[in-house]
Amino acid sequence: MLSRVMKTDTCWLWQGTVNGQGYGAIGWNGKQYGVHRVAFMLWCGPIPVGLELWCGPIPVGLEVDHLCGVRNCVRPDHLEAVTHKINNARSQSLTAKHAAKTHCIHGHPLTPENVWLEGVKRRCLVCKRRRQAEWKVRRRTA
Repeated sequence: MLSRVMKTDTCWLWQGTVNGQGYGAIGWNGKQYGVHRVAFMLWCGPIPVGLELWCGPIPVGLEVDHLCGVRNCVRPDHLEAVTHKINNARSQSLTAKHAAKTHCIHGHPLTPENVWLEGVKRRCLVCKRRRQAEWKVRRRTA
């Protein structure tokens, strides 16, 4: 496995097969796995030269997160088992970006007192009330 890794100053980059999302992929025991998951299961901390340590399976309910944010990195100290919620919050996904917002597009704070949940989406109550008032005015004048 180490023969397919290019070590940089920061990350250990997988040079083998990479899937469509940019994650390294490897065949192991007749199945395809994310190489970062295999690396997590094989190594506990820094790898002693020529010695691979067995860590065991990824804990149930957790997934392997890249602390460095580089999807094809397999450096053991860059990998951490976390919940899906934490992994998603650390990502650059649209969901994570929306969850990190502190204000609506009109500048109102998205505090618990000013948020209306529409399914899983957070909506600004100040903006909702303004839209409702505008609708009532349009309805009366129509």
